[in-house]
Amino acid sequence: MADIKNKSVEEQEQDINLQIANLQIGTSNSQKQMEIFSNNEELERSPNGSRNTESNEAGSSKKNEQESDYDSGSDSDMDDPLLVIEKILLKYNDFIEYVYQILKKYEEKQDWSEIVEIVQKLVKTLNQHMIVVDFYMKCLEELGCFEKQYQFRETHTLNILDVIRHINTRIASSSSFRLVSDIKNRGKVLPICLGEFERSRRELSLMIDSMQLLKKLGLELDRDDETR
Repeated sequence: MADIKNKSVEEQEQDINLQIANLQIGTSNSQKQMEIFSNNEELERSPNGSRNTESNEAGSSKKNEQESDYDSGSDSDMDDPLLVIEKILLKYNDFIEYVYQILKKYEEKQDWSEIVEIVQKLVKTLNQHMIVVDFYMKCLEELGCFEKQYQFRETHTLNILDVIRHINTRIASSSSFRLVSDIKNRGKVLPICLGEFERSRRELSLMIDSMQLLKKLGLELDRDDETR
């Protein structure tokens, strides 16, 4: 991240926009709902059926931990869209990290059943967060006196969602990821698949860093407006 101490809000925002644009190639903001990978059917395929009882019990504590992470929906209070988008980004990052760790230990893995359940909960949670974002943005737009805050949040929430969709689409269209559940192909495609997930992890890490600066700039805009 470039040195921001002596930069204006506008210059800092331009730096973030450039960084995000480099991750955004081929994206579209026409979709509002999140899609995790292509669909759950891709994850449900398994060459060996259900795992044995011992494997299920061994994985149950980790699955429950992941489910609790994704089970919280929208907050009771109206949240700043930047904070809600940060929640979405962090939850998606946690999920990518979870799948990546499973892939690294794939010799012990026989099916995707627990991932399917987590995907379903994650999709539900992220869509609930998006309802909060939409509601807050409509309130800002209708008030009319917060044009700068509205434009700032609209631009950056869409940009961050586009990056997440771009990463998600790339994973969904990956032939190595589709083939890795087949034990016959696993040895050939697993290194490629791990490399793809490592790239996604790096990109999400950059976005999380950018998110911290975006929150800071959003607060500065809010304070500037309050002092007028």
